[in-house]
Amino acid sequence: MKSSMHILGFTAVIFFFSACQKDKPGAVNMLSSDHNPRIALNSNLIANQIPRAMVSNTIVATDGSQKIVRLNSANVYLYEGGNVVDTLYPDLSGTAKTPFDFIGKYSLKEGKNYEIKAFDSKYPTASGNTTLPKDNYSVLVNSYSEQIITDLIASYRVGKLNVTLTQTSDDDVEYVFVIEDQNDDMVFSVLCTENIDVFTSNFAQGKNTTDDENASFKNIGNRVVALSGSFKNSATTTIQINPTNTKNEGDLTDNLVLKVYAYNKDKRLYETSYDHYMENNGGLGDSPPAEAVSLYQNVNQGYGTVMGQFLKTYTLVP
Repeated sequence: MKSSMHILGFTAVIFFFSACQKDKPGAVNMLSSDHNPRIALNSNLIANQIPRAMVSNTIVATDGSQKIVRLNSANVYLYEGGNVVDTLYPDLSGTAKTPFDFIGKYSLKEGKNYEIKAFDSKYPTASGNTTLPKDNYSVLVNSYSEQIITDLIASYRVGKLNVTLTQTSDDDVEYVFVIEDQNDDMVFSVLCTENIDVFTSNFAQGKNTTDDENASFKNIGNRVVALSGSFKNSATTTIQINPTNTKNEGDLTDNLVLKVYAYNKDKRLYETSYDHYMENNGGLGDSPPAEAVSLYQNVNQGYGTVMGQFLKTYTLVP
């Protein structure tokens, strides 16, 4: 997925690990005399996939002479239930998502608690743990339609999707719906228009929506989300695809793909803090935010976040 979505991992790795801003991985916004070098450790663990982690040094953000680099000298281990189950090594494959990636071989299991520890003689040992969501949900595509529109500039797709989300437990997770282009890996804008909480939705316009005090879904950026606590067993909604008529899709012959994530608490808190930053900063890159915003962290003796999710993918066929 493109870095603009940043929900498949840390392809958009821009962090300030101080109390106010967000810049790049390992950057610390403080005076040089106050900088206590630590390891920056970030990992988005996905059930049934292999572990990846970004492991880098920290620098003073205002010191242009310093560089953020992958800590190739670090020893990085994955623990499951307190036992080492994998060693992560620098990803030298040439296909790494970021230049800071470490990669393992172990297949992560749903519902398990994992801890990642990074050891380096120059820094305190950094560690973070998280519990992966279980496979406690399913999605039924009730209907799907799409249309190719051609104008003077380009051809592009729009569509409509009606889905039912069912959960078999009320675990503390957030369900996230994302639409992608199968071949181009393009993330489409989406707009939930049914069973929606218009007051907490960034994207909703009031028209074409219904205000339901028991609503289960809301729009946040290019995704539709639902908290597990917002409905008991199942909830149904309609999602408009590409309502903004984005025209940069390169291949119109492939299918669109629905990805439905279950975020655990750590992932949800991180995403919420990231959205808060974007709201205050207006999405204007390195411009100062309107107010102090901290990204959620759970790494001990270091900076960063270890979080987890479960992913299900559905191919959409008209």
